[in-house]
Amino acid sequence: GARGRITFSPEGVNLDLLKTADKSTFLHEMSHFFLEVMGDLSEASPDLKTDYSKILKWLGVESREGIKREHHEKFAKASERYFAEGVAPTEELKSAFEQFKTWLTDVYGELKKLGVKFSKEVTEVMDGIYAASEAGKAETTGERAPPTTGQEFEQEPPRRHPHRSAT
Repeated sequence: GARGRITFSPEGVNLDLLKTADKSTFLHEMSHFFLEVMGDLSEASPDLKTDYSKILKWLGVESREGIKREHHEKFAKASERYFAEGVAPTEELKSAFEQFKTWLTDVYGELKKLGVKFSKEVTEVMDGIYAASEAGKAETTGERAPPTTGQEFEQEPPRRHPHRSAT
């Protein structure tokens, strides 16, 4: 059964961690959130639009409208793999990423069980997502990162995003 779910509506975002949730569930569900927010913010930022285009290409779709459940799951599993590798994009995140690696290794055992691979280009985009500092820059690679904003967003029509299935 499902371990978690995330729902987007004009009223906000709802993330549910179900009784069957494990150490990977929150990271997985937040990855769905990151993909949606990146799509929202890319409309106003040329840098993010470039990064988002790289993600769309890797997902095998031409536009945001082409993203289906299978694409969301691919991105979420890739994010889990990214965290499971334990390689922090900044020095400040090193201990957190070491913990993520421990948690995800406990859940999956081996990274290949996630069943997803990604390119260096996608890794660089994820570094940018997860290493955003107040200045909006990834400190170790010099690559740009998404701005850290507190903006709410609305998406019409409301979309129900995929549920994580137990494997």
